[in-house]
Amino acid sequence: MQHFEHYKAEDFLKEPAFIRWVLENTPKDEALWQQWLQQHPHQRNEVEEARLLLRSIKVEENDPCPEKVEEAIEQIQQMVHGRKPAPVYRLLYRWKYAAILLGAILTTGILYYKWQSPEAQSSMEANGSLPQLSTNIAEAINNSSDQEKEVRMEDGSTIRLAPHAVVRYGRHWATAGTRDVYLSGEAFFDVAKDPNKPFRVFSHELVVKVLGTSFRVKAPEKEKEFSVIVHTGKVSVYNRKNEQDRAGINAQILSGIVLKPNQQLVYQRKEEKFQKVLKEYPVLVNPAGNANNFQYENVPVAEVLEEIKAAYGIDIAYDKETISHCRITADLSNESIYKKLDLICMAMEARYNVIDGEVSLLAKPCE
Repeated sequence: MQHFEHYKAEDFLKEPAFIRWVLENTPKDEALWQQWLQQHPHQRNEVEEARLLLRSIKVEENDPCPEKVEEAIEQIQQMVHGRKPAPVYRLLYRWKYAAILLGAILTTGILYYKWQSPEAQSSMEANGSLPQLSTNIAEAINNSSDQEKEVRMEDGSTIRLAPHAVVRYGRHWATAGTRDVYLSGEAFFDVAKDPNKPFRVFSHELVVKVLGTSFRVKAPEKEKEFSVIVHTGKVSVYNRKNEQDRAGINAQILSGIVLKPNQQLVYQRKEEKFQKVLKEYPVLVNPAGNANNFQYENVPVAEVLEEIKAAYGIDIAYDKETISHCRITADLSNESIYKKLDLICMAMEARYNVIDGEVSLLAKPCE
């Protein structure tokens, strides 16, 4: 593998050993490549870029005709690189890799020669291959360190990449209709507001769309679950396969599953199922809503619930008529939101449930 030392991303896409590692990921290949990356850390960006490209390509189930595949490869290789294909293609002993390789070279050709074409971008996105990036050349940043890495974007947004996360984005958003990034791994986004230019995060199967907010995306490539956690503002999340949502992807509205502050979406990849829940430790998102510092003396319970709702940005459903005569005296200043709700329910013999990321409180009338 020593000759890989000076490879670019496009060169890795032509290596059967690399293709087998990315698609089959056997323990032997994983150990071999991880050892090689430790010895050649300067190649991590190129390897990760090639991995993202390769995993973004849809593979046809039916095996193509070997002669047609090789002929197509030769034509594309000559068009993209201006040289004859390397003999390594004839070493591909499984033709599904040839089909994948064909798609990879096609993708590389589009990236280098046709990125400025809106028609080409729309076609790529519609076919579920690479996400549509905003400009002609994509920037790739790989956080290969063990520390969080901050990336500042030209629009004022910031991305804090967790260790071993990779993000790709267009270099110039000023002339684009959207602000698009592609993430593999975990990152925290603090997005500058721009209602006319939605910010979209493509993370494998998921798309997160916002107009201006802060949120965290956890989408490690090999994990069974992805999650999106909202800190401020609103975001919408949907599967890229959802044609209805994708049709309105550039609209200045939030469709799909909408998340509010302190809400979290968990996505089961195998089942393709979404579950909206409250984050484990909800935090104050609107300190101004905490007018009494959560200290109450003979205060209507409905007033307390509205203050908690405003301070945490969490919807709390309850029957106002039922609790209209309920009052409470309590110091809830140092309690978590769950403890606050527990104490309120204890005082009035009520109970609450968290359903679909919202609180539903059930109570009896107070005498």
